[in-house]
Amino acid sequence: MNYILYILIFTTYSAFADNYRVGVIVPLTGMVADYGVAIERSIKLAQEKHAKLLKNVEFIFEDVSYDPRMAVQAFYKLK
Repeated sequence: MNYILYILIFTTYSAFADNYRVGVIVPLTGMVADYGVAIERSIKLAQEKHAKLLKNVEFIFEDVSYDPRMAVQAFYKLK
């Protein structure tokens, strides 16, 4: 079987805020969870290794279980 994996990462920025929020929509469960978990762990590892650089960045993970309907809902939730 061939799988197409869509990963959506977007940010919100306010000129008046010092913090950034980054929404990460990935499959953390389901048949392609390995990819989503790898992305989540990579981001968390980057946060640990570059704590000073990413101190004002908050990552919010949404699990979509490789379901397009859940991906749309997660997008609107994070938006």
